[in-house]
Amino acid sequence: MKRDQFSRARHRAQSGAVLIVLAVIMVVGTTGVLLSALNGASNKMEIVRRADSARALDEAKQALLGFVASQAATDSNPGRLPCPEAPSYFGTANAGLSQNDYQVNNTYPVGGYCGSGTVVGRLPWRTLGISKLVDGYDEPLWYVISPGFAMPSFGGSLTINSNTAAQLTVDGVSASAVALIIAPGAAMTVESATGCTARVQARSAETAASPPAPDLRDYLECDNATSPADAIFVTSGATTSYNDQVLRITDAELFDAVEPVVAKRIETEIAPVLKKIYLGTDWSLPAIPTLPTTPTDYIYPYAVTFADPTTSLFQGSSGVTEGLLPLYAAGVSSSFVYWYDGSSSRKPTVTKVGAAGSISGTPSCTATSTTTVSCSVTYKDNPRIKITATARSVARTMRQLNSAAVPLTWADPLPPAGNELKVTAAFDTSTSNGRASVYVEYSLLPDYSGSWITRTLTFPIGILADHSLTDPNNATTGWFVKNNWHHVVYYAFAPNYTANQSHSCATSSTCLTVNNLTPTGKQRALLILTGRTLSFQARSTAAQRANLTNYFEDPENRDLDLVFVKNTTSKTYNDRVVVVDSNP
Repeated sequence: MKRDQFSRARHRAQSGAVLIVLAVIMVVGTTGVLLSALNGASNKMEIVRRADSARALDEAKQALLGFVASQAATDSNPGRLPCPEAPSYFGTANAGLSQNDYQVNNTYPVGGYCGSGTVVGRLPWRTLGISKLVDGYDEPLWYVISPGFAMPSFGGSLTINSNTAAQLTVDGVSASAVALIIAPGAAMTVESATGCTARVQARSAETAASPPAPDLRDYLECDNATSPADAIFVTSGATTSYNDQVLRITDAELFDAVEPVVAKRIETEIAPVLKKIYLGTDWSLPAIPTLPTTPTDYIYPYAVTFADPTTSLFQGSSGVTEGLLPLYAAGVSSSFVYWYDGSSSRKPTVTKVGAAGSISGTPSCTATSTTTVSCSVTYKDNPRIKITATARSVARTMRQLNSAAVPLTWADPLPPAGNELKVTAAFDTSTSNGRASVYVEYSLLPDYSGSWITRTLTFPIGILADHSLTDPNNATTGWFVKNNWHHVVYYAFAPNYTANQSHSCATSSTCLTVNNLTPTGKQRALLILTGRTLSFQARSTAAQRANLTNYFEDPENRDLDLVFVKNTTSKTYNDRVVVVDSNP
């Protein structure tokens, strides 16, 4: 009996142990299922958050490109990127505005200025005209600008055109981006790793009364968090050290947005000035019998033989009707445009205008050091005289008459109103060198004695001043040469519209022809914005920059004949034709 009781007790104990083991197994299994479910939910939440961040990044990128394209229509540096939000704007009414934005002080430029080098800060959503963008963790987006693409200082200088290269290195690849937009993700404990500095990120609430300026190291990680910022960034890293989400803006994307706007500005701001460069009352063209008298017929300066634009002097060559624009600017000390002397047919001369007064003998004129015309005149009884001087190469560059450069050289009071000094000029059509004859008329030379008086009258080469198109400070056209857009613009005109030709064209044999453009065969002059380099082009070396293949995609635009082509822009074609002038 006792033995049977013992057996039953042992059996009950074994059964209880089995039940306990089974219970433990069930708890462990349930916990595993729970943990697995939680991990799955966490992974799904992370996917959702990264997707939210990706959408915010894309929206920010489109807003930035749209802002730059819009500003390019009036900006003195088309293609300039707005500065990030100023660190001091964090948590204030100016949050979301670019540093030194005009909305804070109306004397500042739109988009502000923020120093040279690589610039890092938060996205200026208010300057962009959009709502505040946050990533999947409700963190505001960050923003990086390549050196050379943001205004460095108030009144500072930039040079941005289709050849301007990105300077940000991303994932070890240089020239990868002109800008980056970064979703910072959640604050984390950054572990030390290659390229990563250990840090426990701490972030202040933007709603605090006086929140401190955000430190980029508390938002970005590894090479993205270098302080002060350098030009090296990454898009990935170890999960224990990195959680940034990065979107690039390449130079191709930037200039694809900017170039159509620049082409329009060339059409509306540059072309009208170019076609009237030798038209007007100062350039008395109707006085030359072979020139038309109607104001709708123009002549054009000779082109510069195409070569590497970065080293070209932009001096036109006689007989060259297509190439670079002749934007040589040298001021009054130019040795390219100077007065002729030493030839009896071109020496400065003096003639008396009208019946009043007398001139004794033949006045003596010289062109001193090629820059100044001086004439000694002996006269009496207040004659009106005209000095004629001839300058070389005027049609091989861009010049305009500057009456202010002709001073009255005597000490007597100025003539009364209506008898002012007059300056006019006309092209010498007997040569292809682009000579111009300049007439300086001194009205009623002062004479109070009634006897013979000898005076020396002078005027400098500065009377043929640099044209406004060559002036980077000109309020209307200065942006063009200031940013070297003429390095990526091709210039062509019909051969009959040079200084010594008929100044007319009637058919495709004498006019320019632009295929796919109406009217066909009636263009007199055009400009072509060649645009950025495409995937099959390069302009890194002097030889590459001197090769038209690296500018024009269609051979028709680079074969130096009278025929050009206008096509729809695409990934393989980005030439933009601007017609300067055409037949009615």
